[in-house]
Amino acid sequence: GNCDSEETVSVRETVTVREIVTARKGNSHMSSKNAAKVTIGGKTYTLSGNESEEYLQEVASYLNGKIAQLRSDEDYRNVPFDMRNVLLQLNLADDYFKARSEIRQLQKTLEEREQELADLKHELVAAQMKLEAAAH
Repeated sequence: GNCDSEETVSVRETVTVREIVTARKGNSHMSSKNAAKVTIGGKTYTLSGNESEEYLQEVASYLNGKIAQLRSDEDYRNVPFDMRNVLLQLNLADDYFKARSEIRQLQKTLEEREQELADLKHELVAAQMKLEAAAH
């Protein structure tokens, strides 16, 4: 890998293929708020977008961690070069789907707790009304 080469990638909410292609064509016109130089897999990119530089560095760091994790795997060395990106993408997709599943489970738990709380409030009001009725 040539560490000196740089590419400018525009980032909005997420990086789209069109934006990366535009950046590769040398369109360096950046009107967005933040720009950050990040290194991913030994290659430097200039990312620009609405996210903070800290966030963009965090994303790059996450990707580098995933790449390092794959490279540390003995079997990865035997994977054909053109399959390595697919393997990385599968690992990222796996993280995404596991996180999404966890979010759904937490949302379900939250809804159950909110229902329990509403039921308890209803019981409390009913008990207070009985007490007031008994007091009079």
